[in-house]
Amino acid sequence: MEGDEVLLRRTIGTKKDEFFVNRKRVQKTEVLNLLESAGFSKSNPYFIVQQGKVHTLCTMSDNERLVLLKEVAGTTVYDEKRKASITQMEMDEASIEKIDEALTYIEKRLHELEGEKAELKQYQDLDRTRRALEYTLYSTELKGAREHLDELEHMRSENVEELHELHEQARSVHDSIRSLELKMKQGSAELRRSKQDVEHYARTLNNQQKAKTQLSLKANELRTQCEQDELEKNQAESNLKILEKDIAKTEAELAPLLNKSNILSKEMQQLRSRATLSEETVQSIYGAINRAGMSERDREKFLAAQIEEHQSSLDGKQKERKEVTARISRLSQTQDKLEEQIRLAQNTLTQHRSLASSLNTKLVQLKAKRDEYQADKVNAQRDLGKAEEHKVEAKDNYLNAQMAYEKTMPKATRIGLKHLPQVLDKLGIRDNECYGPVIANFGLRADAYQTAVEVAGGNALLHVIVNTDETASRILKYLEQHKLGRLTFLPLNILERNYNHRHHAIEYPESSDVCSLLEKCLNFDRRLTAAMKVRP
Repeated sequence: MEGDEVLLRRTIGTKKDEFFVNRKRVQKTEVLNLLESAGFSKSNPYFIVQQGKVHTLCTMSDNERLVLLKEVAGTTVYDEKRKASITQMEMDEASIEKIDEALTYIEKRLHELEGEKAELKQYQDLDRTRRALEYTLYSTELKGAREHLDELEHMRSENVEELHELHEQARSVHDSIRSLELKMKQGSAELRRSKQDVEHYARTLNNQQKAKTQLSLKANELRTQCEQDELEKNQAESNLKILEKDIAKTEAELAPLLNKSNILSKEMQQLRSRATLSEETVQSIYGAINRAGMSERDREKFLAAQIEEHQSSLDGKQKERKEVTARISRLSQTQDKLEEQIRLAQNTLTQHRSLASSLNTKLVQLKAKRDEYQADKVNAQRDLGKAEEHKVEAKDNYLNAQMAYEKTMPKATRIGLKHLPQVLDKLGIRDNECYGPVIANFGLRADAYQTAVEVAGGNALLHVIVNTDETASRILKYLEQHKLGRLTFLPLNILERNYNHRHHAIEYPESSDVCSLLEKCLNFDRRLTAAMKVRP
């Protein structure tokens, strides 16, 4: 081997392993011979002494030591080669016997072929004559066919215009069919929208009927409330009339008492005047007594009896006055209570009337808002139906485009790209380790470049960009183990090394119809330049 270093590589496959020596594919036997020439033999396991092996070596017999020395010295390799050579010689002898049999068969076959050769020569002579006759007949038929072809060509030239007209008619009919199909599709969509509108209007009518029923029930409740308020009003009015009657009756009862009180007041005044007169009379009596010579004791008794009589009469009158005053006070309090009840009933009635008026106004406003919301709801549902139809159409277009896109790639690649996100998630590979397919890592600067990019990229647009070959090996191994398709990977570490090693400037002709595809047509991450410049 040339050089101081030798690079050995083994690629493990599902069916067969591959061996490389200095990046050149070789057979397994060549690798084994190379290792044996360097002193590494599969029959010599004594490069490393295992634990417990020393004791075994010390207790070996002489024959076992001899075998051990042969193994360590590598002489068993030659014994194995001798056995292999003997086996190969036996196989070669068997092959020689087979070859002898084949030669015998070939010589026998040669004799047969000599007879067939004579027959073939005679056949060739006859065949030459036959072909000459066939050529003559063919020339005659060809001449007639050419004359007939000229006639057909003349007829074809006459029917070209008619055929052109038929093509134009067919094109117009095809356009008409397409327009009719489009109209039919639009009509179907409009019919579907109309059905949806009818269903929506039916639901709206049902909701409105429910709302009407609820409003009717609420109106009945309000009407019942108003009737109840009216009854309460009538009851309050009747109570008011009763209170007025009671007040009138009380005033009627109070009038004689007031008159009596006035009379008693007058009587009291009269009594007071009479007491004054009595005092004057007493004074006059005292004077008379004094004048008459009555004793003082008698006069005091007499005056005391008069005073006691007048005092008892005065106490009775005062007691009767207090009773009348208390009764007047009670009647006044009852009148105030009745007036307060009447005022509260009037206030409650006024509040109920204002509440009913505000409720009616609010009901009208709510009905107007309900109508506005209902109209907005109808418009929103119509817009929602149109949006759903556009969504369904867009989904169908997306599915058709996805199916057309999948048909452009091999089945194994399609399956691999489909399961690639799941594989990355299972292996814990991040976005900065696997960048996805090439087609997902660039954008067109203009739609006019699409065809050029598809033709230039081809299937290379489906290659997956990864950061290192180790990441590619992990993904590829997982795909092979689980039979999830097959992908081609572009490891950036190897591509950048190869790209830097052989990089040279590419000169394009100075012309308006020629440009660099990467520099003029695509936008991409410059970190992926090496992968983008790989030739498909």
